[in-house]
Amino acid sequence: MHVGWIASVAEGVTHALETIRDDYQSYADNKLTPVLPDHGVPAHNVFHRVSGEEFAQFHAQICEAAAIARRALDAMTVRESADEWRKLFGDKFPEAPDENGDNGSDNSKSYSYTPRQAPTIIGGGRYA
Repeated sequence: MHVGWIASVAEGVTHALETIRDDYQSYADNKLTPVLPDHGVPAHNVFHRVSGEEFAQFHAQICEAAAIARRALDAMTVRESADEWRKLFGDKFPEAPDENGDNGSDNSKSYSYTPRQAPTIIGGGRYA
């Protein structure tokens, strides 16, 4: 990773998950809930209804997600990387092209954009 900036979305996701994992490890170890101010109303604690046990469970999921993201980011082939991202993001994340794909991929690691297959539908509720 480059100091001071993120070079890709994949790097940003990985960095965010690893930072949460590292910065909140002691809270999870002690089953404590950190204070997380709401950006819109800093006096509100976003975690005010989360118990220490629930936070520890959330943190365990973050640790698992960080490990998957790191494997995806460090993968040597597009296929390995895509397979790991699909573990994290589900089937909506595109599969890697096969070795004979029409995009000319030799399955070596490269960064490119995947065309949209369907519109994104954001669910209802206050915080979609």
